[in-house]
Amino acid sequence: MSTTRRIVMFNRVSADGYFADANGKLDWVVQDEALNKAAAANLSGPGTMLLGRRTYDMFEAFWPHALDDSATAPDPHGPGRSKEIRAMAVWINEATKLVVSRTRKNVTWKNSRLFHKLDPREIEAIKKQPGSDIMIFGSGSLVRSSPSVASSTNISSWSTRFFWEAAGRS
Repeated sequence: MSTTRRIVMFNRVSADGYFADANGKLDWVVQDEALNKAAAANLSGPGTMLLGRRTYDMFEAFWPHALDDSATAPDPHGPGRSKEIRAMAVWINEATKLVVSRTRKNVTWKNSRLFHKLDPREIEAIKKQPGSDIMIFGSGSLVRSSPSVASSTNISSWSTRFFWEAAGRS
């Protein structure tokens, strides 16, 4: 009997529901060592990520360089790189990246595959393949625009006590 893989969405969001600031930046996120340790401890085996274009662009700018402390790829969540961030970097760089974008012509980051449109049948077929759960990080537009993804996604959000509306973003 085969098991269908789940789609699991994990995000750090503000208490009023924002993933990023008005400029798409993530530097408002408060680092949480316990969360990073838990995330790193739960990484096992080959992974699969489902990403929208903006999240893929941000991840591609940071994660391939996360192991070398590259000054050209500063951590969007804060200074320094813990052993947990390094463990996440290894997993993310090795993971299969399913990228949904109407505008990108190609994807060159290791193990990336481009979809110009999200076909629910293709996602269901991927979910039936062997492997661990499919992770979504960020990519709120992708989830909102695809009922097939939204209806089969387990959502885990790490809320921070920061309200964008109180800070002038609405």
